[in-house]
Amino acid sequence: ASYNITSVTDTGTGTAGITLATDFDTDLYAAIGIIHDSGDRTTQVVTKSTGTCTIRCAAGGADPSVGYYFAGLGDQA
Repeated sequence: ASYNITSVTDTGTGTAGITLATDFDTDLYAAIGIIHDSGDRTTQVVTKSTGTCTIRCAAGGADPSVGYYFAGLGDQA
């Protein structure tokens, strides 16, 4: 993990939990998740707080073959 991400955890089939090293000021930041996969699937932000975000594969429901990309845009605490 890097770029302000402390860890990425497999929290279930098609779901990943992201823990941030430096929290955002509020939970109103923009969270973007992208699947790195050859399939035609989309991601969905399930939950987010100032220091964590959970994303999942919204279509297909399985783990991506390669992984996820994540970006969070906003003011840090």
